[in-house]
Amino acid sequence: MYIAAAHWSLTTISSVGYGDLFPVTTTEMVFGMVAMIISTGVFSFVVGALAGLFDRTDSIVIEF
Repeated sequence: MYIAAAHWSLTTISSVGYGDLFPVTTTEMVFGMVAMIISTGVFSFVVGALAGLFDRTDSIVIEF
């Protein structure tokens, strides 16, 4: 029951959605949670890198 609750929580927080396919076994739920954590981290890294790039561009323009 705790695995199912953790899976529901991660699905809601990561905005993956519930969709047509959903895990049935505990193994599928754990795999889904790991995949959501990794994909959320990768997405956050990409967005942070882009934000840093735009922030640096603004400071270069201000110097001139």
